[in-house]
Amino acid sequence: MVRDVLDRLHFLTPVTSLAAPLVGASLAVANGWSATTAQILLTVVLLAIAGPVLESATGRTLAQQRGVVAAEEPE
Repeated sequence: MVRDVLDRLHFLTPVTSLAAPLVGASLAVANGWSATTAQILLTVVLLAIAGPVLESATGRTLAQQRGVVAAEEPE
């Protein structure tokens, strides 16, 4: 069982980066072009853009809390 946050992020990143767009593309092909397909594609694009950014930010924050990476101080 995966217990650490970094391990969970390690397993979650490929799912949001690769599997979600593939599922969205297959749903778009299955539904044909409609308003529903546009909503599916918009959701997939937002997930593909925001997913890796949020996962990277979560990992960096955790590393800063654990003292692995120096915390950035505003100037």
